[in-house]
Amino acid sequence: MSKIKETHNYAYDPHYVKRFDSDWIFSYNDIFHNDPKVKYFGESSTIHCITETTIPRIIQDEINPKIIFVLRDPIERILSHYNWLKSLGLVKKEFFKEIKDSINVPFDPNKNLNGNYKSYIEFSKYATFIKRWIDAFNRENVLIITTEELSSDYFNTINTCFDFLKLPQLDEIKIVRENVTTLNKQKISGKSISSLSKKILKSLFPNSLEQSGKPKSGGKHILAIEERKWLQNFLFSEVETLEIIIGRELTEWSNFKNNGNSTH
Repeated sequence: MSKIKETHNYAYDPHYVKRFDSDWIFSYNDIFHNDPKVKYFGESSTIHCITETTIPRIIQDEINPKIIFVLRDPIERILSHYNWLKSLGLVKKEFFKEIKDSINVPFDPNKNLNGNYKSYIEFSKYATFIKRWIDAFNRENVLIITTEELSSDYFNTINTCFDFLKLPQLDEIKIVRENVTTLNKQKISGKSISSLSKKILKSLFPNSLEQSGKPKSGGKHILAIEERKWLQNFLFSEVETLEIIIGRELTEWSNFKNNGNSTH
């Protein structure tokens, strides 16, 4: 993986223009380990998923690219997104108004708040953007896994990724947390690698949420029952379509399976 995460080189117009410039901090000539034995060079980006210019740029630059999506329960993702921006002081509105006000605002990767975005719903419309990637690169070149799978069955999920990339499976995975606060390093089979992005790591260990609409003073927002139901109804068709795409029910997403809210 790239030394620097989330360069967004295929999304940001200024980044794309300079992607091979030797004096550019995110240059593709510098952010990858120069090892002739490496079969794949990979980078992670959240906004690549929904930026319309990303796919044609990858088609132009890359040969037989492989795409791996790591998806979280879309409602928990929205809530985490909101609470993250709130913690940065970028949110002043109440949850419901903040989310609804963002729905009809077109996503523009070049317009951000210190590198952050308020496209809460857009980032959780998985089926919509994944279909574009499958249409461009074909289903066999797109792997879809969930953060819940990574959390509950890390070993087999990682080997699923290795199978997808046609790489030898790992016999064991040893995770060593070298920095408990940032969780920025892991060791796999004795070799140190860069960990998943902070956003993905955070999503692997979500806090349990109570069904209450009253957040702690100055703390994280906790979804009210009516807020959760509204999001379930709004995203229902997205989850249903995604299940058809991947060929299985997403039973790990409790927001769409519990209390009679199954998509089937």
